[in-house]
Amino acid sequence: MQENILKMARLIRQRPSISARDVAKSLGYAEPKSVYYWLGKIGFSFRTFKEAVLSGVWPGSDGGMAEPLRSYDSAVPVAEAFNPDGTPVRGDGTPPFTWPGALFAYLWRREGYLPHICPGDWVVVANENGSRRATVLLLDEEGTPAVARVIDDADRPLLVEISFGRVWTPPFPTVIGRIAAIVRRA
Repeated sequence: MQENILKMARLIRQRPSISARDVAKSLGYAEPKSVYYWLGKIGFSFRTFKEAVLSGVWPGSDGGMAEPLRSYDSAVPVAEAFNPDGTPVRGDGTPPFTWPGALFAYLWRREGYLPHICPGDWVVVANENGSRRATVLLLDEEGTPAVARVIDDADRPLLVEISFGRVWTPPFPTVIGRIAAIVRRA
């Protein structure tokens, strides 16, 4: 899987205006849905993956995140904490990057999510709906931020917590929003 993603990133860097259809053709896939499939497995749509690759947030080779290579127009507000209903409590300042379409960024402090998220990583929550297999930020039963994947299991949605494997069925804990990126500062 990682090899396919790395090849897609390389193609996007070589031709920033490349379409999903062109990526599929270059990789020998019959249709672009193969591109969407592989990107969906890592929580990206084609558009958001392309933005992450071109901004430098998704560097590719090591599979980690890195400092953005370019800036966008607006700064990202910081969420210091969350109310019980999931609304962010705004903090001071901004993170050391910008992100298109971000609602806010949250500085991750919780242990146990390696290798997906490390303490000190920024979790960027976006205002886009994304795919049905999105990764979301939520408040667990104790009101602590947690990260889970939305999975459709025979038309019965599930939330599966990243790293811990805890499964929630409806009614879900409070979902704060869809995660657009995890930004790791080197």
